[in-house]
Amino acid sequence: MSIAAKEYINYWSLSEQERDGRDLLLTDLLVTNPGEAIRAMDEIIAATEDKVILSVLGAGELEDLLASPGAKSYLEDITERTRKYAGWRYAFCCMYTMSFADTRVRDECDALIALYGRS
Repeated sequence: MSIAAKEYINYWSLSEQERDGRDLLLTDLLVTNPGEAIRAMDEIIAATEDKVILSVLGAGELEDLLASPGAKSYLEDITERTRKYAGWRYAFCCMYTMSFADTRVRDECDALIALYGRS
């Protein structure tokens, strides 16, 4: 498992009082290497069924990735994962798409969230 995935799971497994508000490597990867960020998300989702971690991942980093200017290039890979894997579906359905600049990305995500239902 990558350092980014381990760090993310460990961080969100801490109590709220124990979290220090630091930036996580996964957050940095969204900007510097989105492909690596998606692979780290794969590892996180494969490693845990914790609904808190999955919902934070969906409403946080996954939402940020799909709201980014390059979202079209990741959309197909992410929606395919969402169709295949329950953990991806759960995280995906925790997103809110109002901030998505690309209407095609927003519409496709909204359609899948409507199909699977909010978590």
